[in-house]
Amino acid sequence: MTSLYYERFFEYICHNSRYINDFSNISITTRNISTIFQIYLSQLAIYQRFFKYIYHNSQYINDLTQNIDLPAKNDKTKREAVQKDNLSFLTSIKI
Repeated sequence: MTSLYYERFFEYICHNSRYINDFSNISITTRNISTIFQIYLSQLAIYQRFFKYIYHNSQYINDLTQNIDLPAKNDKTKREAVQKDNLSFLTSIKI
């Protein structure tokens, strides 16, 4: 009789193992979020000062980043120009 219970128990575990792992992942995620929140609360004054600084200086930050020209991944003409400049610089160096 007892072996029947064990057999049914292990069948249940095998059948529902996918869900059991999900509960484990949820538990780990909840614990990680809790830890991050505790760190955030312990450093709250620093975060508040940082966001106050950003808010106060946002117009200057926007001015500084307004005309930045970042190269695109497939920007062939800029890449060729940079390679050409690098090559001319390297050839101008006298050893």
